[in-house]
Amino acid sequence: MRPLEEFAGQDLEWVQPTRLRRAWDLRSGAETVAMLRWQQTFGSLALGEAANGRWYFKRHGFIPPRITARAERSARDPVTLQLGWLGKGELQTPDGRRFRWTPIGLLYRRWTMSTDAGSVVLRYHTHIELLRKGATLRVERTSVSIAHLSLLAILGWYTIVRLTDEAASHAG
Repeated sequence: MRPLEEFAGQDLEWVQPTRLRRAWDLRSGAETVAMLRWQQTFGSLALGEAANGRWYFKRHGFIPPRITARAERSARDPVTLQLGWLGKGELQTPDGRRFRWTPIGLLYRRWTMSTDAGSVVLRYHTHIELLRKGATLRVERTSVSIAHLSLLAILGWYTIVRLTDEAASHAG
């Protein structure tokens, strides 16, 4: 896998290779750039992988929920995304940088990850079909200097999958 920073300014695709498996690949054409795999059919623990690391993602709590990400061989949570009302959230990386997680529009099909100063780093546009989820991920050119870019990209997709799963379970 190549580092996500090499894809700045491009659109990548989160694709679900098989409908019944909770697994996604982030692709540029046929090339896999990152992966996200749930560890169990039910539950919130998932493993994400990219060129520069492997992280475990997990949802905690109910009101308000939070999502943690930790490096594969670490006991501490380096990143916590604290979700608030209507899916908005804030997170901080181990180096102290702060980011905002924001849904755009009424149907929650678009999401952004931006710096604390408001500069958009990642843009997601979801495609949700029966039993299959996917998204176009735009890695903005301003993101190349962000140390945890792959972690943020996988965390964003994990968050979208969890929030859409939860919305579907409440609707049905």
